[in-house]
Amino acid sequence: TRRSSDLFRSGLELRAEWQPIKGLLLRNNSALNYSQIIDEDNNQQFAPILTPWLIISQEVLYQIQDWQFSILARYQGSSYID
Repeated sequence: TRRSSDLFRSGLELRAEWQPIKGLLLRNNSALNYSQIIDEDNNQQFAPILTPWLIISQEVLYQIQDWQFSILARYQGSSYID
């Protein structure tokens, strides 16, 4: 589109850590995104490309003496180029 001057973005981001026992740490980082572009030429609304609506990252860390181990998992919602 040539004129897409109207863009609306809003979102929420959450970061949390919890240590249930000594040496074990659980982390979460989540982001929600809502974005819309208004195409004034064709009177249409659409979402920006390559902008996922949800990203979640979770990590488990374990530390014993001088050693630290971690596992990280990440989820990213769909994003399209069409």
